[in-house]
Amino acid sequence: MSLYKDYQSQKINAPIDLENIIEEKNAVLAEKKSLAEQKEAIQKVIDSIKLEEDKIEKQERDLEIRESSTKDIEEQKNISQERRVVEDNRRDIEERRWAEEEKIKAIENQEIEVEIRYQRVLNKEEELLGEIKKSELREEKRVLIDKLEEINILNRKFEDKRKELAEKRFSLEEDLKKIDESLAKIAKDEKSIQEREVNAKTVDEQRQAETERREIEDNRRDVEEEKWSLVEAIKKIVEEEKDIDKIVSRGDNIKKRISEIDSILGEEVKEVEPVVFKKPEPVVFKKPEPIDKKPEPKKEEKPKELTDMDLVVKYIQSNSSSPDIDLVKIKENEEFFKFMLQLAKDSQEKKS
Repeated sequence: MSLYKDYQSQKINAPIDLENIIEEKNAVLAEKKSLAEQKEAIQKVIDSIKLEEDKIEKQERDLEIRESSTKDIEEQKNISQERRVVEDNRRDIEERRWAEEEKIKAIENQEIEVEIRYQRVLNKEEELLGEIKKSELREEKRVLIDKLEEINILNRKFEDKRKELAEKRFSLEEDLKKIDESLAKIAKDEKSIQEREVNAKTVDEQRQAETERREIEDNRRDVEEEKWSLVEAIKKIVEEEKDIDKIVSRGDNIKKRISEIDSILGEEVKEVEPVVFKKPEPVVFKKPEPIDKKPEPKKEEKPKELTDMDLVVKYIQSNSSSPDIDLVKIKENEEFFKFMLQLAKDSQEKKS
């Protein structure tokens, strides 16, 4: 059977297996209930028999009192005969009780056997639910890892963007400082002119001060417009930086959830490395070596690191009875490929 067919059957059979276990559990519970009801009914019979025993024992005590209080031989003889009848009745009642108590013992033995079966069913249910939960968690982890890799790629792209935004914001903030300095100077000049206007002694001096004040007001308006424009530009940059920070924060939340899943599964926490696009190495032309020079011994090459595809292919070739089918399916079915990759990594970890 190919690993792909086994994978499909596991996905299909898990709910069916769980349904069968639940049916089996309900059947055992019904058996437990039936035994408990039988035991309760027999116990009622035993309780009724014990009431009869109490009456017989009272009769025996009464006979003992009569026997001890009389010296008449004939009466003693009659009491002896009555006691025999009472004892025979008591023996019959005891035997009836013993028979019912044996039934109780038999039911209790059955209850022990049923309880063992019930615990086995519970263990199977717990194991299957655990496997289903683990499977769901592994699938969640695979999805999260894919998302984290996407975010890492975005983070890599955003590095230059963040730097560009920071430089732009710094430049604008410096310009804003200069504008605030200009506005402070304008406010100072405006106050000086207002004093000149108040202290003017002639109409011409007053008009001159008012004209200058208008020029300063117009200048202040222009500078203020420039300031609000800069403030708005800085605000937009800050919002853009916050958007980028949110993406980074999403990555942190995903890492935290992956760590939680690894903790539940008892697996080692593995960091997802960001994707780095390397520049091609420049071509270097070496000078030909002298003919009489002895060739240097070749250095041992380090084994090439296996890719995810290499791991999956190697695992399938080692474990599948139909590798040709499975090798095709890993290219057609991404979910199956991820499932095989997880199995391959688990197998590799066990070997190491």
